[in-house]
Amino acid sequence: MKRYCEREGCDAYEEQAAPMLRLFINQEEVSPFVSSIDSYLKAANPDVKDYVRTDDGYQGYKVRWLCTFDNIESLRVDYSEQSDFATYQSESVDPSESSCSLWNLKKASTYYVRLVGKVGEEEKTSEVATLKTASYGPRVMKIDGIHNVRDVGGYQTPSGRTVQGKMFRGGALSPSTDKAYTNINLSEKGKKYMSETLGIKTDFDLRSQAENRAPDTPIESGLTVSPIPNASLHYYSVGGYDDGIANKNGYRKVFSDLSDPSNYPVYIHCTGGADRTGTVSFLVNALLGVSKEDLIHDYEYTSFSIYGERNSRGGVYRFPELLEAIEAYEGDSLSKKVESYLLSCGVTADEIYNLKAIMLGKPT
Repeated sequence: MKRYCEREGCDAYEEQAAPMLRLFINQEEVSPFVSSIDSYLKAANPDVKDYVRTDDGYQGYKVRWLCTFDNIESLRVDYSEQSDFATYQSESVDPSESSCSLWNLKKASTYYVRLVGKVGEEEKTSEVATLKTASYGPRVMKIDGIHNVRDVGGYQTPSGRTVQGKMFRGGALSPSTDKAYTNINLSEKGKKYMSETLGIKTDFDLRSQAENRAPDTPIESGLTVSPIPNASLHYYSVGGYDDGIANKNGYRKVFSDLSDPSNYPVYIHCTGGADRTGTVSFLVNALLGVSKEDLIHDYEYTSFSIYGERNSRGGVYRFPELLEAIEAYEGDSLSKKVESYLLSCGVTADEIYNLKAIMLGKPT
């Protein structure tokens, strides 16, 4: 475009760059993790105690842009897994800003991103850019009011990468009898996200109903309705680690219910989403054939949350004993050994098949 020259005594025209919206996204695989957690996930045999933190180690996927419109009224970032944006999500941003983070994107995926600004009655749209999400580490989820949340899916197996968006794990949704975590409470924003965006249908609470209540309240006041709108609430009263899996009837119930496709998507939790939840998640992913390295990363990731260190090398929590207990079962792989354990609990071969099919995206 041209404009009239503003230099005194000059009546010529000079070139001026047209106002524009432009996205700048790294074309390489983008990591959502802070640098120290990135180092942990890429290190050979790291000791998680050297990396402990309390902020989930998660910064989201950074998107940067340039906007040279002087009179822009609003600005948003649209992102979609479909190049035609047939369905998409949006993040509203301050027009004065030049970057934002996109949260909860699926791992090992390609997203299409565009910047849309309103100038007067017109919408101005940038060219579409692509964002390739990291293929390593867990899919960490940021949900308002709760902690230590991630997708159980997304890991590579001999049968392919497991499905994301079906099974989520995390900490409690509301205050519990543990007085250290009375500030836990799924917010209205979090409820809307879990119900409408994730579509959670079943709240798998691995605790007893008596644990799911605020401190110093009557024992009979445990929740009977899930904090997630329209989700059904199931209690399982199971423990974690080697002692927990000795309760075979409890684990039979958990895995029988996980084999029912009508329950999905599901949110599995206890208080911290670390021990009981960590045990169930370990068994699910080991059954599916996830590598031992990824199983350990998934278990230890709690160490970057408010719930504290969980070290696969042992200590207060009994991960080595859990692994030893499963190793005692028949089978030539960890997957087969977990299958043998589940069969010993009374989980049927059909139920095991269905759970695998659900998480591998195959017909049940």
